[in-house]
Amino acid sequence: MADLEDTTRSLLAVPFESSGLRLGDEIEKWISRLQSRNAGASIKYHIRGVERKVPGRIALGVSGILVESISNALRHGQPATVEVDLSFLGEALLLRIRDDGRGFDVSTLLETDGSPAGRHFGVANMRQLAEMIGANFALGSAPGRGTQVTLYTSWAKKRKARRGRN
Repeated sequence: MADLEDTTRSLLAVPFESSGLRLGDEIEKWISRLQSRNAGASIKYHIRGVERKVPGRIALGVSGILVESISNALRHGQPATVEVDLSFLGEALLLRIRDDGRGFDVSTLLETDGSPAGRHFGVANMRQLAEMIGANFALGSAPGRGTQVTLYTSWAKKRKARRGRN
């Protein structure tokens, strides 16, 4: 598991061009790294739509959520399979990460004030990354039913807003 933590930490060292990059290729590299360190689960990756270059900030946030989500599944969920679906929708994307692991009661992650309960900072970090890139983030899980993380973001509106300020 220390390898997973190293992978997560090394995400911050990955250079992302401000002009954008091919996120599908980056995700494939991360999945390959995670899979090579965890022979117990199969990680399947599907890409849909026409891949576009993604702004660096969004690519960093999406990659961070992907790595944290898969790491959490492998560390806590004991899944046989983790499925990653990346759909390009013009200048937007939808990322879904599903596993067939143990699942859990999502309400146990948060205190009554909405702060992370105990040591559950991974989900809080994913939510914070999603907020930083203006993405919608959802987490679903139930005991015995696996977990699903969904992320949707668009960069078209963000680019138009920046142009309007110049």
